[in-house]
Amino acid sequence: MRQKISVNKAINRGHLIVNVPVFMCIIGIPAISFYLSYQNLIPKWGIGIGFIIGFPIAWLVWSIMITKWRIWAFENVRN
Repeated sequence: MRQKISVNKAINRGHLIVNVPVFMCIIGIPAISFYLSYQNLIPKWGIGIGFIIGFPIAWLVWSIMITKWRIWAFENVRN
């Protein structure tokens, strides 16, 4: 039988599992588009597209990761 973890540890794990990928999408996608534009691989207006695309992708990642974390938390957290 696996040992159940505390609620605080589950919440801390949830912050890491859910928020880190979301922030990477929000910041990383515009940063990559800025870098590619600086290297002249995409046009300058590609930076704006990177900002516009970053938010919906982050939202999608959040939706998937929060569901996975909730299922994990219900299975592993003690009452």
